[in-house]
Amino acid sequence: MSIVLITIVNISLLYIHTRKNNTSDVEVENLELDYGDVFDLKPYCITNDDEIIIDNSNIKIVFSLSSGCSSCIDALDMVETLDHLTIFKDMSINIVWLDNVPMKRIEKHDFSRVIQYSLNNKVQFSGSYPHFYIFEQDKVIFATADLNVFQKKIMNMVSKDDKEITTYNDIMHRYNLEEDGNKKVVFLTEENSKEIEEIKKSKDFKENNLLLVLNYKTTDIGEYIYDKGEIYKDVFSITEYPSLVEIQDKEIVIKTGINVLY
Repeated sequence: MSIVLITIVNISLLYIHTRKNNTSDVEVENLELDYGDVFDLKPYCITNDDEIIIDNSNIKIVFSLSSGCSSCIDALDMVETLDHLTIFKDMSINIVWLDNVPMKRIEKHDFSRVIQYSLNNKVQFSGSYPHFYIFEQDKVIFATADLNVFQKKIMNMVSKDDKEITTYNDIMHRYNLEEDGNKKVVFLTEENSKEIEEIKKSKDFKENNLLLVLNYKTTDIGEYIYDKGEIYKDVFSITEYPSLVEIQDKEIVIKTGINVLY
């Protein structure tokens, strides 16, 4: 009896989940990647004919996405943010698509070092999308379907030294504002709609001296930073809205409350 039970357990451990693809009869192998699992991404890398991508990063931030998933497409804004921040320069930023890469969606984003992969519906990392991973080399050291949990984990992995001034300078560089010493970064939420309307009337806003950071998308403001995943909020330890971030005597100064805007 004991031998039979052991045999059954061994078989169950070796069992690989599969599912039918909604658009074809091809079975997709569900790996259910989790902590400690090993997966080599390199064979699935998408490259141009004249481009060879070599990822020597020890730590890989991995977004597991599907082109038919709206929340997956929304996650591309967070990918773009990480891509442009120096505090993540020692980690590679990766997107692993279950299916084909949605190029029209990708072209809307300013990616510089993001590495993309396509599993071509042959295997999937999990049964839900989006899913988020951290690899050390080819080994999974963190996995979650919760974007907030993922954000906290990767933020805990970056160096705390000068992260505020480094990120502020990244913002100035990305928006070509290095020469503008009067530039201020203002964090706002959708609940600040009244304040936003007042800001749009202000001299600083009209003279482009304010760069707004919002935790939602809008078409009513013009150029602004959409803080998907609240990466910028975490970097500057924003706890109250509105909050103003600026440099004074080469130091980051953060002011909070309605009055800071006037």
